[in-house]
Amino acid sequence: MNQKLINAVEKQLQPDNKEEFLNILRDVVRDGADAGFHGFIYTNETVKFYLKNRKLIRAELSELADDMGNGIFKIVQSFGCLTDRRTNKSDYSEEEIAQTLFGKPSGVDPQIANALAWFALEEVARYLTEEG
Repeated sequence: MNQKLINAVEKQLQPDNKEEFLNILRDVVRDGADAGFHGFIYTNETVKFYLKNRKLIRAELSELADDMGNGIFKIVQSFGCLTDRRTNKSDYSEEEIAQTLFGKPSGVDPQIANALAWFALEEVARYLTEEG
């Protein structure tokens, strides 16, 4: 886990201290990022977070893909917030995901960027609560 990504998540959450930060992360692990955590609630703030940290998020996603033996596009397509609950299929194509991951910032899909910001939050939470 990249320390810069951990720092970025902590800065976005704005905890008062390290103990509060770890408590928030435990809540994220228990409830999921979509439960609503400061800095990760509104799409405008998650898109901004994603754009500022997209290289770090891509690196974390690539590492997960390597560990799982799966492609990064398939992993992103499997995110629950990007999946049609009736069909259990992604609402987004690999091309749309690739545009958000590797394209110009102006071409970023807000829902995919939101999902990737939540991914970063949840990965940091899992890492620090398991390591902690």
